[in-house]
Amino acid sequence: MEHPYMSEVDKELRRLLASGSPSLSPMIQHFLETKGKGVRPVLVLWCGDIAGSPMKRSIDLAVAAELLHMASLVHDDIVDQAAFRRKKPTIHRMWGEGAAVLVGDYFFGTLLRVISPYPMVVPHFAEAILSLVNGEFMQMDQQYDPWISEEEYLNRICQKTANFMSTCCKIGCLTQDTPFEIMDALTNYGYCIGMAYQLLDDLQDIIETSEGLGKPIMQDISRGIFTLPYLHSFWQESNRLPTFLKVNIVPSADSLEYTRKLAAHYIEKSVICLSSLPSTNGQRGLLCISRQIKKKLEQLQEVNAYAPTLD
Repeated sequence: MEHPYMSEVDKELRRLLASGSPSLSPMIQHFLETKGKGVRPVLVLWCGDIAGSPMKRSIDLAVAAELLHMASLVHDDIVDQAAFRRKKPTIHRMWGEGAAVLVGDYFFGTLLRVISPYPMVVPHFAEAILSLVNGEFMQMDQQYDPWISEEEYLNRICQKTANFMSTCCKIGCLTQDTPFEIMDALTNYGYCIGMAYQLLDDLQDIIETSEGLGKPIMQDISRGIFTLPYLHSFWQESNRLPTFLKVNIVPSADSLEYTRKLAAHYIEKSVICLSSLPSTNGQRGLLCISRQIKKKLEQLQEVNAYAPTLD
């Protein structure tokens, strides 16, 4: 259920990023063709509707959320040395790492300009950025380490994904007139949907095809990043295998199902968060997001799973 303002968000995004630079313009245009479906700005817009935010404010903050997401993707692609994003070559692969860093910085600068008229949201964007960075460093610290606990893994994906989505919901409804109960429910909704979203992504990285996902699959394990399906299999087998074989665990059907059930649990919690809110277009829009993620999760059950080892 796409929000009716999304076309305005896209239009404003393109207007803000229009550049006369012959070097910068083609990079921006290339990236805009790979930026995805805009889940984060949609969260801002639906939560803005629930809070009764003015249209311009909601559009501006939705644009800002997308700019932060875009900046993080450009920089993440450099860190991950990703060659493709949504079937197109990444910025750093086409124009070099130096240019890609500058493009990400340009998105950050534009973000700051957009949110400057809204001082109330600035601390929340700052916290979201810090969380994204902390999540990346946490992932670096845990690289090639299959001994991390489920709690550590969940904290990592919270820092990398869920906190940002929670922030999108919070800034959307962050007005002086929004009751605390509504803001708290929407903030928690964003956290739950973010956790489910990342767990789904971890499953897709193993189960999906490159064509279906729009990017190379099995990227996490190829870089020594153990996601929950691998960790769960490792925990199950760790008492029965010699140490040198433990990192070669292939996710079992049980571990894939365990991850799927945990994602479904967070989706259910996201729906519960909305149950206390009146039935409005905004509430129904957020419920639709939960249903869409649930549908994708269910579709993965119909696909045969394959995962590589670290041989």
